[in-house]
Order: sequence, then structure tokens, then C-alpha cells
Amino acid sequence: MSPMKSKALVLILLMCVMLDTDAQAPDKGRPDLRSAGMVAVLKDGQQREVWKEWRPCSRDIKDVVRYCHLDWATFRNGGFRELSTSTWNSGYRVTTDSHMTGDFRLEENSGLGNHFVLGGSVWFWDTRSLSDNHGIEHGYWYDAAQGSIVSGGNTGGGGHEQWYYCKSSMSLELTNYLTAIARTEKQKNPSAAACHAGHVPGDAELEKMIPIEMQ
Repeated sequence: MSPMKSKALVLILLMCVMLDTDAQAPDKGRPDLRSAGMVAVLKDGQQREVWKEWRPCSRDIKDVVRYCHLDWATFRNGGFRELSTSTWNSGYRVTTDSHMTGDFRLEENSGLGNHFVLGGSVWFWDTRSLSDNHGIEHGYWYDAAQGSIVSGGNTGGGGHEQWYYCKSSMSLELTNYLTAIARTEKQKNPSAAACHAGHVPGDAELEKMIPIEMQ
């Protein structure tokens, strides 16, 4: 082999080695998917996906109050119904959004028959009312001329054994933080249900989340 061909062959071999080495090394212009930092970013993105869409979260209706910073919904009366929570009569109340209901009289003994009206389902517990002394009370509410009226449903803890779905419209950082607070309180007292997320106004972690524009 001539000296010129030998030099050319050596040069080709060196170029192949360099290309192979460069292919194995991370590109400095792009993030290394194998780095710990990128793994953290991917996990962060996966967590965002977890909270962004509705998914089954609990079969315990009290979690709707415990994790009050989340958006909640359930299937009820043939549809997917979003839920609202509130304190009431020293206890807690969960109601579905309004939808068309039936079998209600506009006025008792009016002779007008049954009518379709806007209403929904309601659950309440730990109130001063005698109706929920034996557990979670379930009933139905509907709109009437004198306001929203509650009619009887299942007493003694019935009517709430189903899946409850959740998602979050908050930032991932805030969602995870408030969820951790609610989970800790639930572990302290599993039988209780309270919205602890709304009672940390001076918390240092929350202050860190204040947008720079508002500081």
C-alpha cells in the first residue's frame, strides 16, 4: 500500500472513531435525557398531566372536602356532574351542579302534577341536624319559588358509594403542596373532614409562590 493510501486510511479510521464518540456523548446544545435534572423535569411534566384531566381519585366523599383545593365531579343521575363543597350548619355539604330533574311538585296539594325543574344531589354530614346522626345523609335539591329545597334521599350513610373524580386548575407546585397538607391532616384524623388548605395564609411556602409582579 502506498504511503498516500495509508495516510488516507488512517484519517478515515480517526473520523469514524470521532463520530462514534460524539454519538455516545450528550449534545451540549440539547438537554441530556439521561441526566438527573432532565429526569426531574420529565417527572414534573408527568405530574402536570396527572392533575390536568379528570381521573378517579377517591371513593370517599369526605375527600371532596378534605382536598377542597381540587376540582371534583362524579357520575350521578345519568350524567357527569361537577361538585361544590361548603360548610353548613356546623357540618359539611357537597352538591352537584344543577341539571334537569323531575318528579317534584311545584306546590304541595296543588293538583298541578309533576314538573321538571333544575336541581341535583346533595350530601351532608356532621351537622347539628338529626337526619345525619347515623352517617352521611343523601338527598336531592331543586329550585322553587321560595329558593332551593332539599327533599329526602338515602339516610344512614347511603347514596354516596361511588367514584369521585378530581383534577386541579392550580399550578403544580401549589397543588402538590396543598395536597400534602390535606393528606397529613387526613392521616392525623381519618374520620374527620375539613378544608385545611384554606387556613395557611401566612405560610412561608405559599409566600414563595407569589408572582414576582405582585411582590
